[in-house]
Amino acid sequence: MQKSFVFETLKQLNKLLEKERLALKNLDMEQLAMVQKKKTALLYVLGQNTTALNDECLEMVEEIKKNNKRNSWLMRYGLKVFGHMRASNRIRQALTYNPHGHSLNIDDSPRVVSRRL
Repeated sequence: MQKSFVFETLKQLNKLLEKERLALKNLDMEQLAMVQKKKTALLYVLGQNTTALNDECLEMVEEIKKNNKRNSWLMRYGLKVFGHMRASNRIRQALTYNPHGHSLNIDDSPRVVSRRL
């Protein structure tokens, strides 16, 4: 594999990582899926490389590592936030539905606190 081809492939991978970052920030699952497919294809191509990497390629690899680490952090943080949102939603649902799944009418419940003038 030619070194310039390897460098161009690495640049494409780095650009995909930027698109992945934007997709993660915008919760664009369709874009994220497309990026993942392209990333997999590029990584397969890079895996076929048998030539030594020059300094320019090694610098690009370091940039890719940095961007990949950032995207991994975004993904982990996003999943954590999503988990908290789901838990919060389940608690809210538990407070507004009875065990049989019927909606509770909160306004008709007896008042515990009475107001005095």
